[in-house]
Amino acid sequence: MTEHLRYLAQHHSHNPTFLLLYADWLRNKGRLEEASQFFEQLTQSHAHAELANRALAELWWNQGHYARALPALKRLCELLPEDESLWHRWVYACEQANTPEALIEAFEWRARQRKPLSSGIHINWGRALWQLRDYENALAHFAAAIDLNPHDPNAFLNAGDALYQLGAYSEAADAYSAGIERDPYNPQAWFTLGNCYFRMGVYDAAAIAYQQTLQLDPKHAQAQHNLELTRERIRITAA
Repeated sequence: MTEHLRYLAQHHSHNPTFLLLYADWLRNKGRLEEASQFFEQLTQSHAHAELANRALAELWWNQGHYARALPALKRLCELLPEDESLWHRWVYACEQANTPEALIEAFEWRARQRKPLSSGIHINWGRALWQLRDYENALAHFAAAIDLNPHDPNAFLNAGDALYQLGAYSEAADAYSAGIERDPYNPQAWFTLGNCYFRMGVYDAAAIAYQQTLQLDPKHAQAQHNLELTRERIRITAA
């Protein structure tokens, strides 16, 4: 049976319908690499492109191989740009594969389609750029997120992260403070605020921020270390 099907596939390569059935049979038999090759070939067929790309994306998605599902998901979005669920699956696969370059590509595609860009999209876009150490462009997206939703603490805290990496410690402290106003129980926000003040040489304010971090998270070892270092700096400057 297997040899017969292989023979038919070789001699009916011009027949997309048969190849689709054969690829599906291979997938059901667990022969995923072979099935993938046939599905990939069928993506070139205008009449079968959507079905083949869906099958290819599903094949690797179900295996948890999100990076291998990405090309098919991208092609599906290009084929069916109005299907929002496909774009969200594309973004999810990028996140699961931890590929910031691919995630940025998905966001850029959405922008070219003139689709709405929410505050959350701008934050995630900025975080992807931040991973690539493109802090200036990341900051631009965090600023856009703040404009769209000035009540979201994450937009301010991410802006603070970018400003800190750019060495703009005073502006970063302002951003962290704004984030803390909206989420006062975030120990990491207090910790990074303390780091800003320490970098600026404002040791009293840094100590207060580290103390607040430890009140919220007593096991925050780095905050304890930084607090001790800050107290030493205060003693030195007071001497």
